Amino acid sequence: MSLHRQRPGGLPSRQNGLTIVEIMVSLLLGLLLLAGTIQIFLATRQSYLTTEASARLQENGRFAMNFLSGDTRMAGFFGCGSTSGVNFYNGVDFAKWKASTGATSTPSAIFSTFDGTGGINGYDNVNTIAAGSELDNLGLSVGTGTGQVVAGTDVLLMRSGKSCPGGDVVCTGSNCIPDTANIKIKDATACGLEKNDIVLVTDCKNADLFSITNNPQSAGGSKDTLAHGSSLNLTSKLSSSYGPDAMIFGYNMSLFYVALYRKRFSGTGHVLQTQELVEGIQDMQILYGVDTTGANASGDYAPDYYVPASSISAADMEKVVAVRIQLTAYTINTLVDVHSPDRRLHRTFVTTITLRNRVH
Repeated sequence: MSLHRQRPGGLPSRQNGLTIVEIMVSLLLGLLLLAGTIQIFLATRQSYLTTEASARLQENGRFAMNFLSGDTRMAGFFGCGSTSGVNFYNGVDFAKWKASTGATSTPSAIFSTFDGTGGINGYDNVNTIAAGSELDNLGLSVGTGTGQVVAGTDVLLMRSGKSCPGGDVVCTGSNCIPDTANIKIKDATACGLEKNDIVLVTDCKNADLFSITNNPQSAGGSKDTLAHGSSLNLTSKLSSSYGPDAMIFGYNMSLFYVALYRKRFSGTGHVLQTQELVEGIQDMQILYGVDTTGANASGDYAPDYYVPASSISAADMEKVVAVRIQLTAYTINTLVDVHSPDRRLHRTFVTTITLRNRVH
């Protein structure tokens, strides 16, 4: 028996429509399929966001450690195998230098010596900064604003010389440049030296920091000659005579604090620059490796113990031969499937850096 109503002529009739039950079942099935598709999309998207955030977190941590490692390794550097036993003299007259350069934002604390304890200084769990202290003079304050130190984190300060191509002293004889004479070097243009720049001359027995009082790149016979007159310095005299074994170096000061910022003065440009290096750094804790036997004949120039800066005297800071830095980084964006209170990924990075100029 046929299941279709026959039209005249023997043709089956067309279906006239769907019942309400059939429509509702169809809609329900469609909604279930759509919900499943949306759930898969959301899960895939969240997995992608978490993977991307984790990769960015790893990248930020590596960049931060790279910035810190480069400057820390060179702490106290001025071309000698060791800073020990070098007589250091800072001849820069800051008031005169500041008046000449017009660098109103440059603090006098930049020009501290960087032999011994001046090469590297640490500040442990900074919660307040006293008026008139070194950190205050360098323009730091504690708070939650842009460029401020995060309370409870460490601060790291380094001073060093920087490479100066063409900085070899040119003369004949053992002490051919008297302490009052200008210094002739191989190529001042290659070093990029100009008037008012802060430089260092050293032969690894003595070292003088001074400001250049002429334009060494000017034409004529004085093109590669560096003057150190009293117009920018405490005196026109150096602390010692120098010979052909001496070299000229530039001058660097780097100050690191969280969230990762660096204040840097490079001896040129006459301005203390504040740079945000990496975002998303939550904490920085630093331990200093002290070598108690390095000055002895049997010394191995390896750390005997690691302690925070608050446990090191100013004299023992000269015995620091390594720095262990721990950074805690977090993702900038919040994530749905992360169960930390702030819904961010957190990761800790640790590295140990040898101070090359303290070991030999």
